[in-house]
Amino acid sequence: MGEPLLNYAEVSEAITMFRGDSEPAPGGPPCAPARPLSITVSTVGVAPRIRRLAQEHPEVGLAVSLHAPTQALRERLVPRGSAMWP
Repeated sequence: MGEPLLNYAEVSEAITMFRGDSEPAPGGPPCAPARPLSITVSTVGVAPRIRRLAQEHPEVGLAVSLHAPTQALRERLVPRGSAMWP
């Protein structure tokens, strides 16, 4: 699936749908609303999008995947190229 916060528009739409704040897709099954704080988004840490998620969906939990005990090792394991993050 990839990094959810680099696919923010679709993740935001899914959260809205799971929360029962929108109609299901045409032909799709009805969706029972999720309880507050029962939705968690897991990310490697796209900071600008974390802030946006917190502003637009404060009811959603956040899990940050660190992958390593040090930032240097984390950057080797999970190349981030922050210049490409919107």
